[in-house]
Amino acid sequence: MRRLSLLSVLLVAMLLAPAASQAATPGINLAGLPSSTDLDQAQATGAKYVRVFALGSQLHDFGTFKGILSAAKARGMNVVFVITGATDGSNTPPDPAAFASDVGTFASRMASGPSGGAAAYEVWN
Repeated sequence: MRRLSLLSVLLVAMLLAPAASQAATPGINLAGLPSSTDLDQAQATGAKYVRVFALGSQLHDFGTFKGILSAAKARGMNVVFVITGATDGSNTPPDPAAFASDVGTFASRMASGPSGGAAAYEVWN
């Protein structure tokens, strides 16, 4: 009987023990428009995600950002685009409808093609 009680206590303790925690997926912020060297260095850190900052005034430079997206994915990393600033390059707050349209177009263009798009978009975070 005592053996059964000890076994019961052990089973209950195992059920109440916290589950093993899982580490966060490693990622890195890249300042400016990252070069191949920047992406190589990010990959060398073990990063699985890179945050790439896109000023609103740069949103129409689809080729540059598609290239960054493809190069990161070729290295096994996902891209999170962080979009900030007015789309006309000024310091004034953008018209919300125009900004939303520009960001939507940017996201659509990034999603097209073999690269499959970004992992996420942060807008004015």
